[in-house]
Amino acid sequence: MSKALRTTFLLAGVATVGVVAQKAAQVVDKHIEQDQDRWRVVTIGRTQDEIAPGGSLPRPLAALADRIEVQFRHAPGGRGTEVAARLVRGSSSRGARGAESLRELRSALREAKELAEVGEVMVGHPRPHGKRAATVMGAMVDAAEERAEGEGVL
Repeated sequence: MSKALRTTFLLAGVATVGVVAQKAAQVVDKHIEQDQDRWRVVTIGRTQDEIAPGGSLPRPLAALADRIEVQFRHAPGGRGTEVAARLVRGSSSRGARGAESLRELRSALREAKELAEVGEVMVGHPRPHGKRAATVMGAMVDAAEERAEGEGVL
C-alpha cells in the first residue's frame, strides 16, 4: 500500500472519530437537559456511619447541601452503601444552569467516594508523569479530557 493511500485512510479514520465524538457529545448534552430529575447513585465500599458520621453529609456533598437531596441505603450483596443524590426540584440550579449543576453533583459524588475509600481525591491534572509526546491518539484523549469538564476522563 502506498504512503499516500495510508495517509488518506488515517485522515479518514481521524475525521470519522471526530464526527462520532461530536455526535456523542450532542446526545449527552440533550440527555442532561432532559434528565435533571434523575437520581445519581454511587456505591461506596464503606458503611453509612463511615461515610456520613452522625448523619452529616460527606464534605463534597455538604458544599451542595442547599441544592440537592441525598439518600443512603445498603448496597446489594453487602458491598457497602449506595449514596443517591439529585437536584432539588424547583431550585435555582435547574433549567439553564442545570447542566453545570449536574456536573457539580456528579463531581461531588465521585469525590465523596474517593475520600471515603482512598482518603484523598485523585487528580489527573497536572499530569504527575509530565508531558507526553504529541500524537493523534494523545490529542484525542486530551480532547476527551477537556470535553469531560471534570466529570471523569472517558
